Amino acid sequence: MGSEAVIISVKAQTRSSRPGIGPRLGDEWPVRVSAAPVENAANRSVIILVAEILGAAPSRVEIVAGARSTHKRLRIAGISQAEAEDRLAKAAG
Repeated sequence: MGSEAVIISVKAQTRSSRPGIGPRLGDEWPVRVSAAPVENAANRSVIILVAEILGAAPSRVEIVAGARSTHKRLRIAGISQAEAEDRLAKAAG
């Protein structure tokens, strides 16, 4: 991983029985997490899941927009746009 950063858009789907990521819909990646949107639990779960998929430390992922919305923009440090898109697409199946 380099010194670059990427911004991705996600749509958080909370209280999911099967956490994971789905195929891209428009410019957003649907991210399913089991956490409820209470006390920032869903945001933390989204960060952890995206970090895991991208092979990044959770500390390198931050919500830059939409912390109180299902539509979020995440900034991930240390990965290129192409690498992020490739890893997300592979994880989505």
